[in-house]
Amino acid sequence: MGPIEERIVTKITQTFGPDRLSVINESHLHAGHQGGSVDGTGETHFRVRVVAPAFAEMSRIERHRALNALLAD
Repeated sequence: MGPIEERIVTKITQTFGPDRLSVINESHLHAGHQGGSVDGTGETHFRVRVVAPAFAEMSRIERHRALNALLAD
């Protein structure tokens, strides 16, 4: 697990206290794309799946926005 992935896990865990959390590094799928690395190594693209009680009253778009706001920096 790289430093960016660790920060993602830490932020989500501390903020939402998830029952389940999956952070998948998909950088290799974006090799050569703008914003990605040339060879697909590194930490540029992630898929995040979160199950948390904090999301119970949120719509799908509200959950998405909450995660984007948390991970924006």
